[in-house]
Amino acid sequence: MLPRTLILPIAAALRVAFIAPPASHYVPMLPIAHELLDQGHEVTFLGLADTVAKIAKLVPQAHTRALEASVPADGEPKKRGMGMIQELPYSVAQLFTNLVIPLLGNLIAGQMLLPARRVLLELKPDVLCVSFIYPSLYALGEALGIPVVGVGWATPSFLTVQNELPWSLEPNCGSIHSREEVYGSLPTLLANFGVRLFSFFTLRLGSVVNSIHRFRIGHPRPLEPWEFDCVLQHPLLLQTLPELTAGSPSLLGPYTFMVGILDHPGLGGNSIAKSDDAARIIEWLDARLAAGQRVLYVAFGSEISPSEPMMRLLAGAFEEASEMHVLWATKARPTLPLPSRVLVTSFAPQRAVLTHGAVFGFLSHGGANSVNEALMLGKPMAIMPFFGDQMAVARAQQELGVGVLVRKNAPSSELVEAVRRIAGEPFAARSRQVMELNQRRSDMRRAVEVIVNHGSGAFTLHIPPPPAIWMRLVPLLLTLLLALACCDLFGCVRARPQVRSC
Repeated sequence: MLPRTLILPIAAALRVAFIAPPASHYVPMLPIAHELLDQGHEVTFLGLADTVAKIAKLVPQAHTRALEASVPADGEPKKRGMGMIQELPYSVAQLFTNLVIPLLGNLIAGQMLLPARRVLLELKPDVLCVSFIYPSLYALGEALGIPVVGVGWATPSFLTVQNELPWSLEPNCGSIHSREEVYGSLPTLLANFGVRLFSFFTLRLGSVVNSIHRFRIGHPRPLEPWEFDCVLQHPLLLQTLPELTAGSPSLLGPYTFMVGILDHPGLGGNSIAKSDDAARIIEWLDARLAAGQRVLYVAFGSEISPSEPMMRLLAGAFEEASEMHVLWATKARPTLPLPSRVLVTSFAPQRAVLTHGAVFGFLSHGGANSVNEALMLGKPMAIMPFFGDQMAVARAQQELGVGVLVRKNAPSSELVEAVRRIAGEPFAARSRQVMELNQRRSDMRRAVEVIVNHGSGAFTLHIPPPPAIWMRLVPLLLTLLLALACCDLFGCVRARPQVRSC
């Protein structure tokens, strides 16, 4: 028995606030929120109205507060825009990725800052949990004096030190190419270097946007907007394990905690939202399992809407792979006739589906939620990436041995071949190995402990900012000088001395 002096008191209940960003970046927060509630802490989610409406169904014991912010909502303009983006060739998509990722987080989070600030001043939480890919949200906690904890997946992301080194040979985060392909081809190497240099400039531009937001919320250090600083100066809960990164660069700092991929029974097998079609889907899967029939689960996330050519590609692949049944979750209703072996639903309880014994594999777009849930539940993947870091994610899973990358312009025969490969025992065995590793090493207790320790002040988990603020401006000044030199070289700007006439 421990001496009485070594027995620590049970932590008092904390008020924990989560800022839920749009899209699906709030999903890693959900199991942790459930566990905090189980331990008696008070949890409140702040987010856009449609986001917190989904969360209220997934974590009904939590409080929710809708923020009034002018962030583009789902609708026909967004649908058309996403349709254009997903059709971009990979060579252009990597440029788009390296432009949008450093800007989008700052622009979207920036619209949420002032409404969230008002709510946080009212709630007075003990700790604030944010998605680490939205650096402006860290600034909100710093401005209000609230301890901040970052939460997120650890798939290859833009927030790596590699982007501070544009001359690095590491594939850029939007690249479809492996390291070997980059190293083995001079044109590919030069193109990758150009994209990395481009990403270096856009990251600086994102920092300028972040600095503007800091001024708006009264941050004490508005000229220190560097994303890496704010992320690495605070605790960061990454839902991964070192063995699962497949050599991909990831965020690592003194307070980075890899806690494994987490789940909670309170989610009921759901992921990004609660499925209204769950009972019918599980009944259909049970019937397939009883009949000894194997099922491929197909879902391309909340942002991908299959185009007509893609519909034909998938329909052709489903027809050719006659030995398997298909569960297809898609927002866009198929316009082509499909085999009777295909069950179509608008939304599936993804974790419950991936747990089911009838499902042998997952055809996915490579989104972080989908990939990590497949890793956690032991299902191999055929990944068809479209944009963002999906290409890098697909490569990482292929190198890990749990997935096969299929290009979006591939013929249906290539897609069928990839699906048949993941149906084989080597991929199934490797996926089970990854699942079992995560089962042994995932640590929900550690994740909650970090939040409680930081929020209660039991342990200091924060690096003070560097005092020499002017040093932080050196990279930006060098970047501006380089930009001016390039403009002068290519004739964009000409500096001509003024000669006074007599």
